Amino acid sequence: MIGYTTITFWLLYLSRVTYATKNPLQVYLMRSFYDYLFVGIKENLAYLYEDPANIEKIIVQHTSVFQAIRDHDPERAFDTMRSHIDFVLDFFSKRRTQGLG
Repeated sequence: MIGYTTITFWLLYLSRVTYATKNPLQVYLMRSFYDYLFVGIKENLAYLYEDPANIEKIIVQHTSVFQAIRDHDPERAFDTMRSHIDFVLDFFSKRRTQGLG
């Protein structure tokens, strides 16, 4: 079961990445969709965490995004974030084609 603390952690991570962009539109969107993200993250993490290998993959992906931002490397940050998004979209696309969600 995905707990409140886990969801809060992921929302905090997403918020910090959003604020690090210093993009007012992205910050506005994050604030506007916060409640939707809370529910969506809870449901999605439950599916992702069914396979413990996904946890490690996501941690590596998030760490790579963080390191790129920390290193002030916007191209690498974009590439690593895009790779992470592609991973998540692919995961849920496969679930859908398998009739699991």
